[in-house]
Formats: sequence, C-alpha cells, structure tokens
Amino acid sequence: RILHEHSFKQFINSGNLGQSLIVDHPIIFQTDKDFSSWSPDSPGTGRVEKKAVGKVLVALSVSAVRKAQLHQALVSLLAAHVAAAFGIFLIIKFIGDWTRRVDELVDATDAMKSGDFSRRIPLGAKDEIGKLSSAFESMRKAVRQRDHELHELNDSLHDLVRERTEKLESAMLEAQTANEAKSSFLANMSHEIRTPMNAIIGMVGLSLNKKLSPKLREYMLTVRSSAESLLAIINDILDFSKIEAGKIRLEKVDFQLHQLFDKLADLFSDQATSKDLELVIGIEPGIPVALCGDPLRLEQIFINLLGNAVKFTERGVIFLHATLDSEMEESLKILFSVTDTGVGIGQEQYESLFEPFTQADGSMTREYGGTGLGLSICRRLVNLHGGEIWVDSTRGKGTTIYFTAEFTRQPEGHEVQYVVPATIRGLNVLVIDDNATARCITMKMLESFHFQSDIVASCAEAEELLQTKPSKYDLILVDWRMPEVDGIACVGRLKQIKVVSGVPIIMMTAFGGDREVVLAKEAGVDHFLTKPVKQSLLFDTIMDIFNYPEAMHTSLDDRVSGIETSGSEHLSGVRILLAEDNRINQNVAVELLESVGIIVEIANNGQEAVNILHDRGSEFDAVLMDIQMPVMDGFEATVIIRENPALTDLVVIAVTAHAMQGDRDECLRVGMNDYVAKPITPELLFSVLTRWIRPDYVENMHRKKQIASFSRLESGVELPESLPGIHVESGVARMAGNVKAYCRMLKDLLIFGKATTAKMLQLVKEDMGKAVQEAHTLKGTAANLSAKDLQKVSLEFEMALRQIAENENNENTTEQAVLVVQHYSVLIEQQLVQLENSLAKLNELFIKPKNSISASSPVDIDHEELFKILSRLKGMSEAFDPMAEEYWLENMHFFQGHDIGEEMTRMENHLRNYNFERAVDFIGRIERILEEEEET
Repeated sequence: RILHEHSFKQFINSGNLGQSLIVDHPIIFQTDKDFSSWSPDSPGTGRVEKKAVGKVLVALSVSAVRKAQLHQALVSLLAAHVAAAFGIFLIIKFIGDWTRRVDELVDATDAMKSGDFSRRIPLGAKDEIGKLSSAFESMRKAVRQRDHELHELNDSLHDLVRERTEKLESAMLEAQTANEAKSSFLANMSHEIRTPMNAIIGMVGLSLNKKLSPKLREYMLTVRSSAESLLAIINDILDFSKIEAGKIRLEKVDFQLHQLFDKLADLFSDQATSKDLELVIGIEPGIPVALCGDPLRLEQIFINLLGNAVKFTERGVIFLHATLDSEMEESLKILFSVTDTGVGIGQEQYESLFEPFTQADGSMTREYGGTGLGLSICRRLVNLHGGEIWVDSTRGKGTTIYFTAEFTRQPEGHEVQYVVPATIRGLNVLVIDDNATARCITMKMLESFHFQSDIVASCAEAEELLQTKPSKYDLILVDWRMPEVDGIACVGRLKQIKVVSGVPIIMMTAFGGDREVVLAKEAGVDHFLTKPVKQSLLFDTIMDIFNYPEAMHTSLDDRVSGIETSGSEHLSGVRILLAEDNRINQNVAVELLESVGIIVEIANNGQEAVNILHDRGSEFDAVLMDIQMPVMDGFEATVIIRENPALTDLVVIAVTAHAMQGDRDECLRVGMNDYVAKPITPELLFSVLTRWIRPDYVENMHRKKQIASFSRLESGVELPESLPGIHVESGVARMAGNVKAYCRMLKDLLIFGKATTAKMLQLVKEDMGKAVQEAHTLKGTAANLSAKDLQKVSLEFEMALRQIAENENNENTTEQAVLVVQHYSVLIEQQLVQLENSLAKLNELFIKPKNSISASSPVDIDHEELFKILSRLKGMSEAFDPMAEEYWLENMHFFQGHDIGEEMTRMENHLRNYNFERAVDFIGRIERILEEEEET
C-alpha cells in the first residue's frame, strides 16, 4: 500500500522528531530477464529497464522502545530477586544442616584424638554425610573397643613390668652388694696378703746380701722365687677382678715407645739369657714413638706376653716387634707382635686361649704353672686400647701373638731425632750375626742413621766378603755367640785381613761374662753392646767411636719430662703444708722432707690447714693431708679447699694408714690428687711429690740453698739391722739416715704411748670413738718408726675396740671395753719397756753423752761468744737447717742466768716444730735483750 507523503509527515509530526528514527529506501522495478549480474549500484545497460515505483519509509519512536525496555528490565530484576531470595533460603536451610553435622564429626574426631571415645556420632539423613557419619561411628566403636582392650593389656603389662622390675632391682641390689663385698674382700685380701708377702720378699732379699752357706742360700732363693710367684698370681687375680668390675680406666699420658721397649729389654734380658734364649726387640723405622696413652697398661700386656714367651720357649729366639697398622690425622694404630720358637699350640685351641683360667691344655698348667689369666687380661686391656688380639701358632714350631692399640700423637718436636754429622754420613758397616731377625733389626737401625750396611750370617761369609769387596768398611758389628766360629775367634781372624786393620769393632752379646769381655778386648774389640741392642745406645756408641760427643743422643725424656726421671733434688725449695695431728708423725715427716730441702709448715688438724690456706694459700706448692684428724678430718678439709677458686690447682696428697681401694677412691673423689699409705716410704713419697710438683712452677727451684747435712753414723760403727721391738734399718731410713732424730722420735713415742695407756680407761667410758682414734694414732706412729711389735699390739688393740664400738647397743659394752683396755695396756707397757731398753742401746752406740752441766750453775762467758752462738743459730734457722735445734740444745746452758727465759723457751719450741721463721724473730729478741744488758 502506498503511504502518502502527507500521511507520513503527519505521523512524523505526531511525535518528537529528536526522539524518532526514520529510515527510507527506494523501490525499483526492473524488467530485464538477465538478473545474474545485477546489483543496485551497477550502471545500467541497454538490456535493463529500471523504473522507480516508490519508496519505503520506516519511523520508530525511541521513547516507546525505552519504555518497553524498562518494563522488561523491571520484570527481569524482580524475577532475579525472587530467585535469589529463594536460593539463599535453600542454602541456609540445607548448608547449615550439613555444616552442623560436619562440625559434629570434627568434634567427635577431636575427642577420639584426645582419647575420649564416649561421644556418639548422630547419623542423620542417609546422604553422603550420613554415610560418612555412619563410617566414623563404626570406626569409633571399633577403636573404643580396641582402646579398652589395650588399656586392659597395658594394665596387665604394667603389673608384670612392675613385678619384674622389683625382682630385677632386688637382684641388682643383691649383685651390687655381692660385688661390693667382693671388692671389699679383694681390697682387704690385697692389703693383708701383699703386706706379709712384700715383707717376706724384702727380708729374704736382705738375707741374701749376708754371708750364707750354699745350702741356706739355696733355701732363701727358693723362698724368694716362690713368694714372687705367689705375688704374681695374686696380682693377676686382682687385675682380672678389677677389669671384670669395670674399674680399670686407661690414662692419657705422654710416653716414648722406644723407652718402654728399652725397659722391657732390661726386664727380660736376664730371664732370656738364663735359658740361652736371644731376645730381639725392634721398632720399624718411621713409626712415631712420641705417643700419648697408658704406658703402664701397655707394659702390663707386654710383660704377660713376653713372660709367656720365655716360659714356653726352651731354645731359639723371642722377637718383640712394632709396626704401623694405620694412621689418622691425630691418632694412629700400631701393630705389635711377640714371636717365640717355643712349644706352640694347635688351631683348635685358638678360641679358648684368651678365656680366663684357661691354658692350652692341663699338662701345661702342671708343667709350667700359672693361673691362665694372663692372656685374658691382655685381651681385655687390648680392647680398652681400641684394638684386637689374635694368635698364629704351629705346634712344635712356635707362636706369634699379634695385637693392635690406638694412641694419639704428641706435639711436633717430641720425636726422637738421630742427627748424624755430615762427615760420617754414608758409613760402610758390616754386621755379622747368625740370627736373621737380629741382623734385619740391626740393619734397619743403621739405615735410619743414613749408613750403608752389609749383613752376613757367619765369620766365613764375612771373610769372603772382605776379600772380594773393593771398598773398605768403616765399622764392624760382631755377634758374640755364633755356631762354628764365635765372635771372639771371628774378631781374631778378621784382624788378620789387611782391610780390617784399624777398623773399629763392636761386640754384641747377651751371654758373655767378665771372662769373655777380657778375651774380647785382647782380641781387639773396642766396644761392647748388650743384646737386645738399643737404638739410642748403638747411636751413642758409634758417635763415641768417631769422636762426635756433641752429636750423642740425649734422651728426650730427660728434656721433656725430666721431673719424672729425676731424684728428690728437684724438691729443694718446695713449700709444703703438712696437716697431721700426731706430733711424732709430724716430726717424722718433717725430718724426711727437710732432708731434701723441702720447707715444711705444720697444721695440727684439717681446720688449721683450711685457715692457713685461706690466708696464705699461694705460698704453698702442695699439702700432705692426713685423713683421720680431730676437729676436721682430711676429707672435709679437702672439700672446703677445693671450693676456694684460688686453691683449685693446689696439689693435695692424702697420707693415711688406710690402704683399701675404697679409701683411695674416696680421696680422689673429694679432690685429692694422689695417695700415699703409711708407713711412709721415702722413695715413694718423693716420687709422688716429684710427679705432682712441677719444678718450673716452683719459685725457689733453681736457687741453690745451703742445706746442712744431717749427722750420720759415726765412722766405724755398724748400724744394727734390728733391736728388740724395732727394725732399726728401716726406721733410720725413714729419718733419712739421721740416727739422732730417730732416737728423739723413739723417745717421743715412749712418752706418747705411756700417756695413751694412762687415759684409755677413762676414754672408753666417755667416748669410745675417741678411744679407737687414740689406738689408731698409736699404731700409725709406731709403724712410722718401725716399732713393729708395738705396732702389732696397737693394731690388735684398735681392732678389738672397733669391734666393741660396732656393738654399742650391747649392755655390757663398757665392761667389755674396760677388760680389753686392761689386757692390752699390760701388753703395750711391756712393748714400751722393751722399746725403752732398745733406745738406751741405740744411745750408747751412736749418741755421744754430752757434758752434763747443771742448770743451776751457769757458765760464765762473755757476750761476744753468746752473740757468735746466736749468729750461727740464726744462720742455721734462715737456711732451714733441721739441726738447729740440736745446736741450740748443745749451747743453751751458756745462756743460763740471763733474763731471757721466756724467749729461750718459745724459740726452742719453734725450733722443735721447725717453724724457723718465728725462731729467727725470737733470736732477734734475745740479741736485743743481751745488747741492752751489755750496755747497762
């Protein structure tokens, strides 16, 4: 239909033209029949007839569209809100329920985790969460049932464990009690057996030094051999018991391996020689010999192995060898071996060889003796060294026992160096020895000196070599005992060869005596070496032959640890505090210590020692601490001393008559450094002091002091070995040979013994502990002075009182104690009378009687002579001369009649107690009084 333009315009005008959209397009009528290439924009062709027949006008109101859109949006928005509200409602309804159920599962799980299985899980709907809740509930029930069963089982096991623990604790307590009883028994037996055994060995040794008939000497040698064998067995049993109880701990000290081997050579060379065995000892070149370990335990291993080698070998060689097994940065493992040519054993006996109380077979025990503990002890000591031990043996051919041990190195510079002068490096040396092992060891020693060596096995080979060798030898070493031609004959034959003329010859021998030495010198031997040849001694001998004394080897141990090898001279100037309550023991110790230049100060009990050290601790180098003292004992005093930071390094050495291992352990536990048993042996005491007191730390060590020597025995007077009741030799030895001091101490012992018996009856009624202490002190004092009979009676007295004291609940304790005191007082008085008679004999023999001068008759001498006496006395006191008191007693009568009685008494007391510094003060006072007296 045709829309007239008028109508269109009217339609347009009916709305807002700015809010309308008008679109027009013409309507074309085309009459051609070819429409294939037509387009509205293509130009016309003659063939196409076009005719416009009208136009299309489209008008659209924008506002109407917008209204329709707005309506549609509102409807859509409303529908969306409704849907959202409905969705939120559903989510809140269903998700809340799910969350609650999941929370219930989580809470139930947490409860199960904490061990609460009682909370039931609600199942709810049969959805996924319901299925999960059902599975959790089933698991809860199963776990609860299992937990219940486990609790029941645990309760049952707990009861069983408690029951077994109680049994185990009871068994352990019984075992510990038994072990302590065994240890105590062994310690007691050690003390009780060793003491008489050592006395037997010592007395037999003294007897063998006397003139004896051949038969009696044979008896004495048999006694000594048997006693030493018994003592060795006891030592083996005690060592094995200590190892079994785990009470042996290895020390870590510096030592030289070559020096240990030299010591072993000295120990076993005589035993080997007595059986015509050759002992060879060698250390492979390049092995470090400056080691850190436990040389005493290592030596114990070697002593057992070498002792067995000597015991089971009738002929041939015993070879001790050391070589490097492995090496780490700071430590190394050394392989040791001991080889013999003895009876040997079969392989079937290897396993049992190192078991305790076992030998290869019973016949060996019958033939050779022994406990069968030696190799067992060796195995355990080797294990403590971090090593292994094994055996290689062939029956009838011999045995080699190998073992390894770990050590740490000493710092660089401690290794032994053999520096050969350049002018004799490359010496040509000929070694003649029939023993292949000894030849090899000697050759390696020479090679370590940078010498050239040829080795031959017989004199004939040496002669042949000398005649064919173009160059001349500079040195020849010859073994003395060789088959066919011995060393002496060999030297005589070699001297006939021209090239040997003037060549130094060293004879090596382990068997030759004085006669052989004379014959060897006549044959032309220049020097002798004892086998096994020591490397240091061989080096020194060669340096001596070629006149290089400055190159001779000086033992490194003399430089590094000279204090260990030196005598008591290193103790001169050392200051020691002696804590001892018994005056006689004080005097004995002071006499002994001052004999080597030690300066001694005395404390009468532990409390005095603590007070002195608190005020002047830095002045002392060591403390000798008695254990049993009044007021405060040695243990308590040591604990207090160690609490003082300034005294932590102070050397404290226990000195006591208690000789049990437990007492030694207690001494070390409270902080003491070492332990010396009474009666004191001078050598042992000086050795312990030397070991602990470093001379380089002692202020006066290198300062030479004038120490006057003690008065000794008169020339021509022989000291009796013993007198009734006393062993004079050992007693005087404890006084460092001072007979006068010994007599004075015996006199003090008489006074002390009489005073002790006089007060014993009263003491047992009032204080049994103090009575026991007095008896103990009397016993110890008598032992220190070698008053053996009095010591024995006092010991029995002490033991009887101790037994009564342990049964103090008994109603008849006091009556028993009184009877014991009455009985032993008689015995002690008898011993004191005997001791007094022996003392009188000693005085007659050695102490010249002084001209007795009455105190009431003073000698009139001028003041100048008095001042001379005082000047000398002052000098002796300043030099800490223990004879100052003797000098004063000889001259004090010259001072009678002067108004110095109090000063003289106090000075004499200080001299008697060796408090020389205070004595010098009173000498000064006496000098001032005499000067004032002279002026008036």
